[in-house]
Amino acid sequence: VDDARYKSNLFLEELHITSFEPAVGEEFIPERHHALEQIGGGRSGTIARVIRPGYLHDDQILRLADVVVYG
Repeated sequence: VDDARYKSNLFLEELHITSFEPAVGEEFIPERHHALEQIGGGRSGTIARVIRPGYLHDDQILRLADVVVYG
């Protein structure tokens, strides 16, 4: 599995596609993040958990990062 993931990441890099994963506690930005769920217990408007990373082609977002956000 790790070998397949490594090879797929190399292929994506050749196409100038990179993944990005926001940090827990980072501000939620709708243009970069897709909120799958909103929970309590933290600072409102920040990321509580990353479900799936996003992808960029050069600087253009191909897929938003799926996250859980503190409400």
